Amino acid sequence: MDVPDGPRDVGWFVGSPMPGDPGNAVLTGHLDWRTGETGVFWRLKELGPGDPIFIRNERSRLTFLVETTSIYPRDNAPIEQILGFAIGRVITIVTCEGQFIQAERDYTHRRVVRARLA
Repeated sequence: MDVPDGPRDVGWFVGSPMPGDPGNAVLTGHLDWRTGETGVFWRLKELGPGDPIFIRNERSRLTFLVETTSIYPRDNAPIEQILGFAIGRVITIVTCEGQFIQAERDYTHRRVVRARLA
């Protein structure tokens, strides 16, 4: 999965279905940006179970409801669970969180939110 090019861009894992299609659509975006601007997922950590997430694509506007939100150390995230198969129409959103490590230009943790099509 490539890192999105800008603070407002959302990346899609090409090996996953499109949001709204059956399976687990995996999306990623920045928490913040090198200019100090907040990223598309700046407020992702505020979401909890039952909260809506709205996704607009070429076909329609979709509403997903948050099922889980988790935080993992970046080197110990359950990759198979994040990228793996899911029954139904779900999205998994991944962004950075935790302490910023200047030398690595990365954060210590990953926020992972799983939501199901309403």
